[in-house]
Amino acid sequence: MQFGSGVQSLAINTVFDMKRCMRFRQIVECAAAEDAARIRDANSISKIELAQRKMDELLPGDHVFEADFAFHMAVAEAAQNPYFTFALGTMHNQIKLTVEFTRKLQDLPQDMVVPRVVGEHDRIIAAIREGNPAAAREAMNFHMKQSVIRLLGEDM
Repeated sequence: MQFGSGVQSLAINTVFDMKRCMRFRQIVECAAAEDAARIRDANSISKIELAQRKMDELLPGDHVFEADFAFHMAVAEAAQNPYFTFALGTMHNQIKLTVEFTRKLQDLPQDMVVPRVVGEHDRIIAAIREGNPAAAREAMNFHMKQSVIRLLGEDM
């Protein structure tokens, strides 16, 4: 098997594909949040907070996905490990398809920011700002599990 050649076959075609994508994402993002809190770089924290503010300031009709993804990428970047940003960045299209598909199924508008998401993001930011790796991992884990419940109606 050639590594890297199977990326095209990672299309999201079924709910099972969505679950596998979200599970991998959970592993990557929990580790990234933990490392971001361990490093606790002020510039990186500012970038995470800016991404959250942009999500809070979305206008009606703006798609929430890109703003939310920017928040998660900022957390990955704060871990200062390029493998986190690479892994998450290469999953952009799969994650977007999963979110858009489930929003359509649930008849939720693409511009609706779920208030619980803002609170979950705030807990992630607080743990990173405090330099508490365990709390950052747990906050991201909780957020990812809640995301699956919101998207797919069930836990992983």
